[in-house]
Amino acid sequence: MTVYTETPRNVLRAAIADAETARRNLDDAHSAVDKAYDRVCDAKHRLAALRAGSTGTDLPDGFLIALAAGSETDVAELTRPAATGLAKIDTAEQELAAWRRVHEAAKLAVNDRERHVPILEHKVAEAARDVIRNSDAVARLMDGLDAMQDDVARRRSALQFLTRNGLLPEPQKAAVAHLLRADFDSHADTEWQSALDDLKRDADSVLPGGD
Repeated sequence: MTVYTETPRNVLRAAIADAETARRNLDDAHSAVDKAYDRVCDAKHRLAALRAGSTGTDLPDGFLIALAAGSETDVAELTRPAATGLAKIDTAEQELAAWRRVHEAAKLAVNDRERHVPILEHKVAEAARDVIRNSDAVARLMDGLDAMQDDVARRRSALQFLTRNGLLPEPQKAAVAHLLRADFDSHADTEWQSALDDLKRDADSVLPGGD
């Protein structure tokens, strides 16, 4: 039976995938809000048009002619169009109310997903840091560090003594003075920051010095 090992890079891959899915879901929710708002506007316009059309009081020409001629007329015919119009208005009102509910639900989905995305992005950042912590590249940097620190301390002490007592060759004085004042900053921090940023996007990105 194969035993699956949850390596730091596998954890990072899963975290990146989850964050990407969450961002897509948020985009979908934003799009749903916009589309639902458009439907609300359309429904409002349809309802307004129906209401405007239902206010007419004119009698149909055919009814007027029949009435004037003394022909049989059915006054119920006058109520049928009105009833039909009222039914259409009622349907339009229900449609408008439904789209308003959809719009509100979509806005709630946006709020929920906006809270979710930063949480998953934080998990990506932590997983990327864990990849670096457990990397061979960092292990190589730490290898022999104690001996290296002793050597640096010894050399700095010696250079300080030589500088104080004027025992350095003239051409090297300025370089040594700069070295002793330096905080040993370099571009390495920028290099590792870039590596961390790359890991957040791609779990297979290579670390400085290889890994």
